[in-house]
Amino acid sequence: MKKDVIYLRRLRWDEAELKLMKELDILYLKGIKKIKIVHGKGGGKLKEMVAAYLSRQPFVEGFEQAPYYEGGSGVTIVTFR
Repeated sequence: MKKDVIYLRRLRWDEAELKLMKELDILYLKGIKKIKIVHGKGGGKLKEMVAAYLSRQPFVEGFEQAPYYEGGSGVTIVTFR
């Protein structure tokens, strides 16, 4: 696994949220400026949770869907302040 990627695929919603909270803080504190969150395409519930969580974080400058060659709608790219 890469150090700048958070994998949430195949996790239940509550497990994914806890993992996201923990790993996002760790990556930010390490000084990494850009990360990927792999949540998968599926029904879109994890993607919605990720977007809602990221939009509330003051250290997140922005986030967007990855281009198709990097995972498309199954991956969110996050930029930290």
